[in-house]
Amino acid sequence: NLMLVTEREARSIAVFDGDRHELLGHIPASYRAHGYVFHPTEERWVYNVGRDGWLFKIDLYTLQPVAKVRVGQDSRGLAISDDGRYLIAGNFMPRTAVILDADTLEPLKVIDARGENPEGEEVEARICITSDVSPQKVGPYFIIALKEAGQVWRIDYSEPDFPIEKVKNVGHVLHDGFLSPDNRFFYVAAQEDDLMAVIDVEKWEVVDRIETGATPHPGSGAT
Repeated sequence: NLMLVTEREARSIAVFDGDRHELLGHIPASYRAHGYVFHPTEERWVYNVGRDGWLFKIDLYTLQPVAKVRVGQDSRGLAISDDGRYLIAGNFMPRTAVILDADTLEPLKVIDARGENPEGEEVEARICITSDVSPQKVGPYFIIALKEAGQVWRIDYSEPDFPIEKVKNVGHVLHDGFLSPDNRFFYVAAQEDDLMAVIDVEKWEVVDRIETGATPHPGSGAT
């Protein structure tokens, strides 16, 4: 029962015993460690990406990184497939998402985040969230949101070419979101519109827009 705490400017991650609340040690990391994913089938491994684009595979038995690769220059999101085979990292710079082999950290596909915004203009977009949809609940999908394009993409990681389906015209300035516990609905903030868009993950369409009255900024633990 471990807790990982980002020590951003110190370029490290503090590890605490979650039962005794004791500091166990520090894991070397990169600049402003930003987001963790735990391996779903092997308790030994955890992954971390820094805002400087370095992605680490970390051994929780030794509290040391065992592999690293640079996926971008300015990164934000990280997700892992339920079978533990694939990682996806989302970047602000360059405007890409990168799918990797979770075992070796070998990059398998680079996805350019380019699309039409709600006004029909072709733009390059930052990836503002990455999520994993459980195949036991809905499907073997990664979900990424394109900030400036106002689009949300569903990537099928069970297919070798990682095909993409797109929902367009979701909103203006997307930023952060979360899945319902049953993974059926994906909620994403449209900050310039002061609303949360609700996407049916199975049908892959916007089914509702919830006005928030102020700029929404949800966390992944919002439900």
